[in-house]
Amino acid sequence: MRVAVHGVALTALAATALASSSLSATPTRKVAKRHNNFVSTSDGKFHLGGKCFFHISTTAYWLAQLSDDDITTTLTAINATGIKVVRTWAFNDVTEIPPNNGTYFQLLANGTVTINDGPTGLQRLDKVISEAEKLGLKVQLTLTNNWNALPDTSSASLDFPSGFLSNAYGGMDAYVRHFIGSDGTHEQFFRNETLITAFQNYVTAVVQRYADSPTIFSWEVANDPRCNSTLATAPDCNTHDVTNWVNTISSHIKSIDPNHLVSSGAGGFMCTTCTKLFATATPAAPSASPSAGARKKRAVGSLFTPAKVLSMRTALLKKWREDAKRNPRSRGAGEVKRLIRGRWAAPENRRQLSPDVQGFNGAQGVDSEDIAAIPNVDMSTFQLFPDQNQYMGVDSADVDPVTQAIDAGSAWIKANAMAAANAGKPSVLTAFGLVSTNSSTHFVPFNQSSVTVADILNSAVKTVGANDTQQADAYRQWIQAAMQNGVSGVGQYQWGQTYNMSSTSPIITQSPLAPATGAGNMSLLSPDDGYAAFQDQLKTVLSDGATQQSALNG
Repeated sequence: MRVAVHGVALTALAATALASSSLSATPTRKVAKRHNNFVSTSDGKFHLGGKCFFHISTTAYWLAQLSDDDITTTLTAINATGIKVVRTWAFNDVTEIPPNNGTYFQLLANGTVTINDGPTGLQRLDKVISEAEKLGLKVQLTLTNNWNALPDTSSASLDFPSGFLSNAYGGMDAYVRHFIGSDGTHEQFFRNETLITAFQNYVTAVVQRYADSPTIFSWEVANDPRCNSTLATAPDCNTHDVTNWVNTISSHIKSIDPNHLVSSGAGGFMCTTCTKLFATATPAAPSASPSAGARKKRAVGSLFTPAKVLSMRTALLKKWREDAKRNPRSRGAGEVKRLIRGRWAAPENRRQLSPDVQGFNGAQGVDSEDIAAIPNVDMSTFQLFPDQNQYMGVDSADVDPVTQAIDAGSAWIKANAMAAANAGKPSVLTAFGLVSTNSSTHFVPFNQSSVTVADILNSAVKTVGANDTQQADAYRQWIQAAMQNGVSGVGQYQWGQTYNMSSTSPIITQSPLAPATGAGNMSLLSPDDGYAAFQDQLKTVLSDGATQQSALNG
């Protein structure tokens, strides 16, 4: 393949592996609409092969970083639990080519954007798709990430290998830094036409590559798109910015690939007082001859109102009061709340969590009800991470924080299932997780890039978070809540995999979690930001959930 690479000095071998894109829109080819073996939607459910497709999924964003053998090992283990869908990153933006043939998908350097479709690039993703196909797994491909905290270079931080953390793959803020510079703000990714075109060019390359593959479950436009991120954000960023951007990108994807489903990847936040662009609680008046590209509001059921949210919050408080009467709790002997309910310390400019933010006031710049009504968005998505976000906006001093996290999480699941049903689309919990006592020592929030050595060495840290039994109980209850409320897909974040000591994947062998040389008969571990499910009891919960979900498919 002959390519032009602008502004980057490369070896001849590297040059043959790269395809350069400019800031003009890349020409696209549209594939024919097919139906066989592709997941579809109708009546608010997924369908595959003439049956419903309720399923459990898991995230392994790092799959393309693995060697061929380790990819096979990981996907085989996932498949053995009954999990049907694997969610992974289909992007990896870098500002310089990684050493030692490291994996990357797109180079943002010297004013150019260069897509790597060679053996260290998208061909690694090809391997993931190929192995998943052999096992009968579906793959959800995420196209960018809201979070991109730069590496912590302080001497007190752990040295993570490339791609170890989910926010180490570039994403929205990487585009902003590249095209706008140090003065760039996060919301410009949603507003700036140059950035939108650059992202669309990358989307075109990836979507066209797999448009004919029934192994792809869906295209996820972004992981957790919202107004706030690592970079500062303009104070006027609002729900319309994110909603319009999702509409633009989802329409672009559908123009190339009508075969696959598209999801927003939004975290499920709502805004009860925001003006809607696409959703309306009453049928919109028909237009005699709508103009091309005209926005048409989608009639949905009853939208969330402040009164409805208040009713749900009141029900939670009532439950906790009744629980406290049955099981009095000593106020002085409760669990430390540092992790549960988002009590991790973060710099003031990182607005992922604010004490007055909860799931329904639009503070995140996300209106999932409006996003779900976008014509080219096929499902309503949400996430659940009580350690990092406040959802229901209530708590109680009389009930332990783990119980509160579980109950509030179940209420959040119910609320998002209701929103999806109102929109007439499937509901998907794309990612959920809860940090445990054992994993709290290496917990790295999505908007940070390090956990300090002091934290790891401090034995007091071991007193925080849910214990292993509580964590497993939370996962089981959330899966049950999802099933009871008709959620079609339930995604655990993230998969934990062990490997033998012969692994050659740098992301594993160079991990700070790797055992020391000569440690004996030990295993290497997949990346873990505090959420990886290595424990047998967690995998049993996932396997049980997968069996129950599959039973609904007939």
